[in-house]
Amino acid sequence: MFPPLIILRCRFSYFLTILSPFFQWKKHIIPCFRTIWYDTTNKRVASYDIVKRVYCADNMKNAAIANYIIARRDTCSMSSVDLHSSFWMIALTLFFISYILLRRQKVRGQLITHMILRLIYLFVLYTGIRLIIQLNAMPITLVKGSLALILIALMESILVRGKKGMHIPLLWILFFIDIVAVFYIGYAVIG
Repeated sequence: MFPPLIILRCRFSYFLTILSPFFQWKKHIIPCFRTIWYDTTNKRVASYDIVKRVYCADNMKNAAIANYIIARRDTCSMSSVDLHSSFWMIALTLFFISYILLRRQKVRGQLITHMILRLIYLFVLYTGIRLIIQLNAMPITLVKGSLALILIALMESILVRGKKGMHIPLLWILFFIDIVAVFYIGYAVIG
Protein backbone atom coordinates (compact mmCIF):
# COMPACT_ATOMS: atom_id res chain seq x y z
CA MET A 1 0.00 0.00 0.00
CA PHE A 2 1.28 3.43 -0.88
CA PRO A 3 1.65 6.09 1.82
CA PRO A 4 -0.86 8.91 2.19
CA LEU A 5 -0.05 12.11 0.35
CA ILE A 6 -0.53 15.78 1.01
CA ILE A 7 -0.67 18.06 -2.02
CA LEU A 8 0.16 21.72 -1.51
CA ARG A 9 -0.81 23.78 -4.52
CA CYS A 10 1.79 25.95 -6.18
CA ARG A 11 1.56 27.99 -9.35
CA PHE A 12 3.19 25.67 -11.91
CA SER A 13 3.75 22.48 -9.97
CA TYR A 14 2.77 20.73 -6.80
CA PHE A 15 4.84 20.11 -3.74
CA LEU A 16 4.28 16.51 -2.77
CA THR A 17 4.93 15.42 0.77
CA ILE A 18 4.97 11.71 1.47
CA LEU A 19 3.77 10.93 4.99
CA SER A 20 4.37 7.50 6.41
CA PRO A 21 6.00 5.99 9.49
CA PHE A 22 8.18 3.88 7.20
CA PHE A 23 9.50 6.74 5.09
CA GLN A 24 11.21 9.96 5.94
CA TRP A 25 9.53 13.25 5.11
CA LYS A 26 10.27 13.92 1.46
CA LYS A 27 9.31 16.78 -0.79
CA HIS A 28 9.18 16.39 -4.54
CA ILE A 29 8.23 18.93 -7.16
CA ILE A 30 6.12 17.08 -9.68
CA PRO A 31 3.95 18.09 -12.62
CA CYS A 32 0.24 17.48 -12.21
CA PHE A 33 -2.80 17.43 -14.43
CA ARG A 34 -5.94 18.79 -12.88
CA THR A 35 -9.42 17.79 -13.85
CA ILE A 36 -12.19 19.90 -12.39
CA TRP A 37 -15.81 18.90 -12.64
CA TYR A 38 -19.00 20.24 -11.11
CA ASP A 39 -20.93 17.92 -8.83
CA THR A 40 -24.60 18.66 -9.56
CA THR A 41 -25.95 16.76 -6.56
CA ASN A 42 -23.91 18.61 -3.92
CA LYS A 43 -23.53 21.83 -5.96
CA ARG A 44 -19.81 21.85 -5.30
CA VAL A 45 -16.63 21.75 -7.31
CA ALA A 46 -14.72 18.51 -7.08
CA SER A 47 -11.24 18.16 -8.44
CA TYR A 48 -8.94 15.26 -9.07
CA ASP A 49 -5.21 15.74 -9.08
CA ILE A 50 -3.61 13.15 -11.34
CA VAL A 51 0.00 12.77 -10.30
CA LYS A 52 2.28 10.89 -12.68
CA ARG A 53 5.42 8.95 -11.72
CA VAL A 54 5.77 9.58 -8.03
CA TYR A 55 8.73 7.95 -6.33
CA CYS A 56 7.48 6.43 -3.08
CA ALA A 57 10.58 5.36 -1.19
CA ASP A 58 13.28 6.89 0.93
CA ASN A 59 16.02 5.77 -1.42
CA MET A 60 16.17 5.21 -5.17
CA LYS A 61 16.97 1.47 -4.86
CA ASN A 62 13.57 0.63 -3.44
CA ALA A 63 11.72 3.26 -5.44
CA ALA A 64 8.28 2.26 -6.55
CA ILE A 65 6.84 4.31 -9.38
CA ALA A 66 3.12 4.82 -9.10
CA ASN A 67 0.37 6.82 -10.71
CA TYR A 68 -1.79 8.49 -8.12
CA ILE A 69 -5.23 9.90 -8.48
CA ILE A 70 -5.91 12.01 -5.45
CA ALA A 71 -9.53 12.96 -5.00
CA ARG A 72 -9.87 16.23 -3.17
CA ARG A 73 -12.98 18.19 -2.35
CA ASP A 74 -12.65 21.93 -2.55
CA THR A 75 -14.03 23.60 0.53
CA CYS A 76 -15.99 26.36 -1.12
CA SER A 77 -18.60 26.10 -3.79
CA MET A 78 -18.00 27.55 -7.23
CA SER A 79 -20.91 29.95 -6.95
CA SER A 80 -19.51 31.61 -3.79
CA VAL A 81 -16.15 32.40 -5.38
CA ASP A 82 -17.75 33.54 -8.63
CA LEU A 83 -20.26 35.70 -6.78
CA HIS A 84 -17.55 37.34 -4.68
CA SER A 85 -15.29 38.08 -7.64
CA SER A 86 -18.28 39.37 -9.65
CA PHE A 87 -19.19 41.80 -6.88
CA TRP A 88 -15.58 42.97 -6.77
CA MET A 89 -15.60 43.64 -10.52
CA ILE A 90 -18.90 45.53 -10.22
CA ALA A 91 -17.51 47.55 -7.30
CA LEU A 92 -14.32 48.48 -9.15
CA THR A 93 -16.26 49.40 -12.29
CA LEU A 94 -18.66 51.60 -10.31
CA PHE A 95 -15.73 53.16 -8.47
CA PHE A 96 -14.01 54.23 -11.68
CA ILE A 97 -17.30 55.43 -13.22
CA SER A 98 -18.05 57.44 -10.08
CA TYR A 99 -14.57 58.98 -10.11
CA ILE A 100 -14.85 59.89 -13.80
CA LEU A 101 -18.24 61.52 -13.15
CA LEU A 102 -16.69 63.37 -10.20
CA ARG A 103 -13.88 64.73 -12.38
CA ARG A 104 -16.38 65.86 -15.02
CA GLN A 105 -18.48 67.52 -12.30
CA LYS A 106 -21.64 65.50 -13.01
CA VAL A 107 -22.88 65.73 -9.44
CA ARG A 108 -26.17 63.86 -9.79
CA GLY A 109 -24.71 60.91 -11.71
CA GLN A 110 -21.76 60.69 -9.35
CA LEU A 111 -24.05 60.68 -6.32
CA ILE A 112 -26.18 57.85 -7.76
CA THR A 113 -23.19 55.68 -8.68
CA HIS A 114 -21.57 56.36 -5.31
CA MET A 115 -24.70 55.21 -3.44
CA ILE A 116 -24.95 52.06 -5.59
CA LEU A 117 -21.25 51.46 -4.94
CA ARG A 118 -21.86 51.63 -1.18
CA LEU A 119 -24.57 49.00 -1.55
CA ILE A 120 -22.20 46.78 -3.55
CA TYR A 121 -19.62 47.16 -0.74
CA LEU A 122 -22.07 45.39 1.57
CA PHE A 123 -22.44 42.48 -0.87
CA VAL A 124 -18.65 42.26 -1.25
CA LEU A 125 -18.25 42.17 2.53
CA TYR A 126 -20.98 39.55 2.96
CA THR A 127 -19.61 37.20 0.30
CA GLY A 128 -16.04 37.73 1.55
CA ILE A 129 -16.95 36.86 5.14
CA ARG A 130 -18.84 33.83 3.84
CA LEU A 131 -15.76 32.66 1.93
CA ILE A 132 -13.53 33.15 4.98
CA ILE A 133 -15.90 30.99 7.02
CA GLN A 134 -16.00 28.33 4.29
CA LEU A 135 -12.19 28.25 4.16
CA ASN A 136 -12.04 27.77 7.96
CA ALA A 137 -10.48 31.20 8.56
CA MET A 138 -7.05 30.30 7.21
CA PRO A 139 -4.52 33.01 8.10
CA ILE A 140 -3.98 34.00 4.45
CA THR A 141 -7.72 34.57 4.00
CA LEU A 142 -7.71 36.84 7.05
CA VAL A 143 -4.80 38.80 5.56
CA LYS A 144 -6.64 39.09 2.24
CA GLY A 145 -9.81 40.16 4.05
CA SER A 146 -7.92 42.85 5.96
CA LEU A 147 -6.33 44.15 2.76
CA ALA A 148 -9.75 44.13 1.08
CA LEU A 149 -11.23 46.20 3.93
CA ILE A 150 -8.37 48.67 3.54
CA LEU A 151 -9.05 48.75 -0.21
CA ILE A 152 -12.73 49.55 0.35
CA ALA A 153 -11.73 52.31 2.80
CA LEU A 154 -9.30 53.72 0.23
CA MET A 155 -11.95 53.67 -2.50
CA GLU A 156 -14.38 55.51 -0.24
CA SER A 157 -11.71 58.01 0.85
CA ILE A 158 -10.72 58.78 -2.74
CA LEU A 159 -14.31 59.54 -3.70
CA VAL A 160 -15.17 61.57 -0.57
CA ARG A 161 -11.94 63.59 -0.54
CA GLY A 162 -12.16 64.07 -4.30
CA LYS A 163 -15.65 65.48 -3.84
CA LYS A 164 -14.28 67.94 -1.27
CA GLY A 165 -11.50 68.96 -3.66
CA MET A 166 -8.66 67.66 -1.49
CA HIS A 167 -5.26 66.51 -2.80
CA ILE A 168 -5.32 62.67 -3.14
CA PRO A 169 -2.27 61.29 -5.04
CA LEU A 170 -1.02 59.36 -1.98
CA LEU A 171 -4.40 57.62 -1.73
CA TRP A 172 -4.16 56.59 -5.39
CA ILE A 173 -0.68 55.11 -4.84
CA LEU A 174 -1.92 53.16 -1.81
CA PHE A 175 -5.00 52.10 -3.80
CA PHE A 176 -2.93 50.57 -6.62
CA ILE A 177 -0.51 48.85 -4.22
CA ASP A 178 -3.43 47.42 -2.24
CA ILE A 179 -5.40 46.27 -5.28
CA VAL A 180 -2.35 44.41 -6.63
CA ALA A 181 -1.87 42.73 -3.24
CA VAL A 182 -5.55 41.76 -2.96
CA PHE A 183 -5.68 40.29 -6.47
CA TYR A 184 -2.36 38.48 -6.01
CA ILE A 185 -3.48 36.85 -2.77
CA GLY A 186 -6.96 36.13 -4.12
CA TYR A 187 -5.96 34.57 -7.42
CA ALA A 188 -2.36 33.35 -7.07
CA VAL A 189 -2.09 32.32 -3.42
CA ILE A 190 -5.61 31.24 -2.41
CA GLY A 191 -6.61 30.56 -5.99
